[in-house]
Amino acid sequence: MMTELTITDLTNMHAGRICVAGVNDKGESIRPQFRRQHFMREWCTSGGQVIRPFSKIQLDLIERKCSPPHTEDWIIADDCIKLTGEVEKAKRQYFLEKLLDPDVESIFGAKIQHIKDEGTFTNSGEGNRSLGTIRVKRTYLFSNKCFEDNRHDCRISFLDAADKWYRLKIVDLTFQTYVDHLRSKPLSAEEVSKMIDRTFYRKDIYMRIGLSRGWGMHPERCYLQINGVYTFPDYLEGKCFTDFEAPTKDNEIVDFSI
Repeated sequence: MMTELTITDLTNMHAGRICVAGVNDKGESIRPQFRRQHFMREWCTSGGQVIRPFSKIQLDLIERKCSPPHTEDWIIADDCIKLTGEVEKAKRQYFLEKLLDPDVESIFGAKIQHIKDEGTFTNSGEGNRSLGTIRVKRTYLFSNKCFEDNRHDCRISFLDAADKWYRLKIVDLTFQTYVDHLRSKPLSAEEVSKMIDRTFYRKDIYMRIGLSRGWGMHPERCYLQINGVYTFPDYLEGKCFTDFEAPTKDNEIVDFSI
């Protein structure tokens, strides 16, 4: 089934892998997957083109995979992806407005749980979707933790439309690449954190909120994460991950401290 998607989520994973998601013309989220291979970062720039947030791509949906809460998964044909255009810059905020969920709790159709020092999650097997869009009322206290193996962990606190605070990990590929770029100047983690807090001040902020899959220590938990960060005016001034140094750090979840 040939379908056009507008890219909303490019998520940085580990070992060069990325996760891709977008919405169709009905505003329904779709997470394309290859049957025998993973999306890699290089896929975004293959063939001399750049696939980035708000790009429009045409692909062939073959088989739906439904494993709650990740009901958006579709197997796609390996050789049938075509870049067809992009959402005009002047229309991007309106595009996100049409996708808005009322608040974080309304997205997943499952109870959101929070355990101190372990994070915020839903249970695997529960809920009816794993992707949504919110408008943020306020952000606070961006942090960028560095570890001995050179990995870092980006998190931010935000207030949603229901006046509930969340503190989640940011796995947005472009955002993480931007933070890597700032750290290469070099700036300390504290200086980067202050710069990000200033960057988000007095901007209209939209976030794509997603659920991770169960992993080693907690296969029964799907942790909430920030898949995409979009501001108006644009904090990147039109740039994307290709305009910054490539991240080289493994992005496996290593810390759930809140």
